[in-house]
Amino acid sequence: MNILWITNTPIGRLAELAGVGGGYTSGSWLFSALAEFIGDERFNLTVATVGRVKSIRTVSERGVTYCLLPGGHPFEYRHDDPVNLRHWEEVKARFQPELVHIWGTEFTQGYAALRAMKGVPSVIYMQGLLDAIARYYLSGLTRKELRQSLSFRDLLKGDWTTRVQRKYAGRARLEIDMLRLSGHVIVENRWCAAHCLALAPGAVMHFCDLNIKEEFYQARWSPDRMDPCSIMTGAANYPIKGLHMLLKALSLVVKRFPKAKLYIPGGRSPFGQPFLERLRETGYTHLIKSLIREHRLEPHVVFLGPLDSRQMAERMAVSNAFVLPSSIENHSSTLIEAMIVGTPCVASYVGGIPEYLTHEEQGLLYRFEEWEMLADHLCALFSDPKHAARLGERASQTMRSMRPAGNLRERLVSIYEKVIGQENGGTESNDM
Repeated sequence: MNILWITNTPIGRLAELAGVGGGYTSGSWLFSALAEFIGDERFNLTVATVGRVKSIRTVSERGVTYCLLPGGHPFEYRHDDPVNLRHWEEVKARFQPELVHIWGTEFTQGYAALRAMKGVPSVIYMQGLLDAIARYYLSGLTRKELRQSLSFRDLLKGDWTTRVQRKYAGRARLEIDMLRLSGHVIVENRWCAAHCLALAPGAVMHFCDLNIKEEFYQARWSPDRMDPCSIMTGAANYPIKGLHMLLKALSLVVKRFPKAKLYIPGGRSPFGQPFLERLRETGYTHLIKSLIREHRLEPHVVFLGPLDSRQMAERMAVSNAFVLPSSIENHSSTLIEAMIVGTPCVASYVGGIPEYLTHEEQGLLYRFEEWEMLADHLCALFSDPKHAARLGERASQTMRSMRPAGNLRERLVSIYEKVIGQENGGTESNDM
């Protein structure tokens, strides 16, 4: 079977073609999924994305072909450029895919590919849901905070917070076109299925949990190794990830637990950067710096920089709590990873999160905007180590039974075969 994957992230040898590197902050499921297909002679897998190259570049390794197309970074890609459409037509002619799998609707190269590959069965895996992101993008920011979230870089690029929200709303309209063009969608939960069916009523839903990398199954949280009053969160470089709310909660937590510390992976510390770097800061980074200073949290916040999956698992294993403070999530692989490790978790009650984390069973839930309740939950975990340990252990048991390692390839192939069969005249039915 000839399969074409279209990704937003340069994975495998694509990173080499694109000239990028760095640690893990998100999207680890793609690396795990790719690992299962490598070396399987039943499939001719091509993995493609776009980048800042002048012509199509390819490299093959262990049965997988990696293909980097011109068009710039996904943020700047022009889906309506005839040249970009011709690049995807060239990919179609060269690799003759029997099925196209688009990993996410966040960027528009997948939309261009769908238009260029009419007649080829396709399926879209839903990562972030743009329609919902646009709805919740401002994430409880006050007028004062919106003013604080203006930076020189944002003004220069016309990229301030409210304008970014409008951009998401515009891309959400293309997301609807993508769902309708493909007609097949892979989802992980009922929340996502409900939203996709509202946007594209005729689409067929296929349910599939994606894999979590092995490093998280190998790591185990233990109260004996835990760093007391330490909090870990996920990468948080724009409002919907809710770092501004977590910082407000932390300002309350440190009054009761003065040694509390928050560890943030992904970006390096925004403090102490040279002048030119400060000019490149996003407005949201400006806001985060302002909140840290306003609440005198400098001694309590640690920016870890990019981490690979092993480092993420190790940090989770020694954290007193993991917090997912997002204003919207379809599903959160980082939260699932922390639950597998057994880290006591606190999460906002948004999107698909309540479908696998039940309050007071596998963790603690709160309304996103209620940062006072987030603070209260963290203080409860710090005050009652035995209860925290029980929540973490139940979370680990639940997730390890719901999501055993491996076997993603066969689940995906089953979906591929259904899609191909239905597009070639079979009957359509939702898996959910």
